[in-house]
Amino acid sequence: MPLACDKTDAPSSCERRRSFGLSSPRSAVKGVTDEARRIGGPGVPFDIDTARAMSAVCGYRLRGLAEHFGVSPRHLRRLFTQQLGCPPERWLREERLRVAGQLLLTTGGVKQVAFTLAFRNESQFCRDFRAHFDCTPTQWAERGGAAAPGSPLKPQ
Repeated sequence: MPLACDKTDAPSSCERRRSFGLSSPRSAVKGVTDEARRIGGPGVPFDIDTARAMSAVCGYRLRGLAEHFGVSPRHLRRLFTQQLGCPPERWLREERLRVAGQLLLTTGGVKQVAFTLAFRNESQFCRDFRAHFDCTPTQWAERGGAAAPGSPLKPQ
């Protein structure tokens, strides 16, 4: 005698997944559609303008940016490497310092800029800024956004 669960007309798990637009058991668990996988993830499609706008909101942190795009930090690293040729950590650091340079010209206070951009402390901000722009934040502001003389960097 056949069991009640041996019905042959019941849809298979593959058929149920397809009816919801899912392609595999793994995507069924995560709720990711085929289209979302094609564009890079289930969240917002990846583009550099969105990343630039969201980097400040995410506190210039990789995990926050990955969560915004709805992908893992590892996948976001792949996307950055494919589209920009650099890891996201480096891009986020450079973006943060670029914004710092702009803020120094408008606000003028090194401590205020360091606090606004969530650096650990003012001295860490100054070290990172000097390493990137080859001048101190104060020198940058005094020169109106120009890097140190002889530096390969140009004002942004």
